Amino acid sequence: MHQAEELGSLLVACTRDHDWDLPPPEAERLLSQGFDVERLLQAARLHGVEACAHLSLRGVTVGSREREMLEEAYLSALQWHARASHDLAIAATAFDRAAVPWLTFKGPVLAEGIYQRPDLRSYGDLDLLVPPDRLGDAIRALEAVGGELLDRNWHLAMNRMPGELHIRMPTGTTADLHWHIMNDPMLRDAFPADTNDMLDKARTVEIDGRAIRTLSAEDTLVHLALHACMSGGYRLLWSKDLEQAVRQTDLDWEEEVTRARRWGAGPCTAAMLSVASRA
Repeated sequence: MHQAEELGSLLVACTRDHDWDLPPPEAERLLSQGFDVERLLQAARLHGVEACAHLSLRGVTVGSREREMLEEAYLSALQWHARASHDLAIAATAFDRAAVPWLTFKGPVLAEGIYQRPDLRSYGDLDLLVPPDRLGDAIRALEAVGGELLDRNWHLAMNRMPGELHIRMPTGTTADLHWHIMNDPMLRDAFPADTNDMLDKARTVEIDGRAIRTLSAEDTLVHLALHACMSGGYRLLWSKDLEQAVRQTDLDWEEEVTRARRWGAGPCTAAMLSVASRA
């Protein structure tokens, strides 16, 4: 097996579900062959699975520098998760006070509500979805609790018509405030997902003892598959998301097909489920 194939085999083994208190069986064998751990770290970062690599390799011999880098990435992700969860609670209070319908997706709700354990999933921002006709109310509600609107070039925004604006939350998280789940106008035309329809079908999960609204299990899977497909489909993190969404949630597969077709995302969903299944 060439080293590139060994790299892929080890990274996939570290990412697949296993007993996270133990290394996957392949780890010791591959590392004992003089495997380049530095390349593994680079690949884990590229694929967004540094947390999985850290947990999987705790019980095997790697260099002290590499172990420190993995642990630093893992602890940094935990710190970010705590901060984003706090800002999510602030946003929830603000929207509820202003009577703005809303939900959150990806980010903390994916880590807490979909994953087997939240420390497996790192992320970089907080995604919030509100009805298009309540976007102004949502901005004012977040500003009232200390949020700061970062988008100031309204001429550019009107020309490009992005599906989101950016708010810096009080604890430092950047919130992507969506009025549509697809940011690009061309993708909105290609995939006509309806915001109000998604809000109507939203479910409630618990994060840090608080009831938080998020996409239905079926819409979550369609969105994860569509986002992965439109981004190239190559990162292990995206396959891991789909694996966890299938294994850890109660899916109605007939409804799943209906929702994927309604979004115009049937082929994308099928393609990414195939990729994740092979991984």
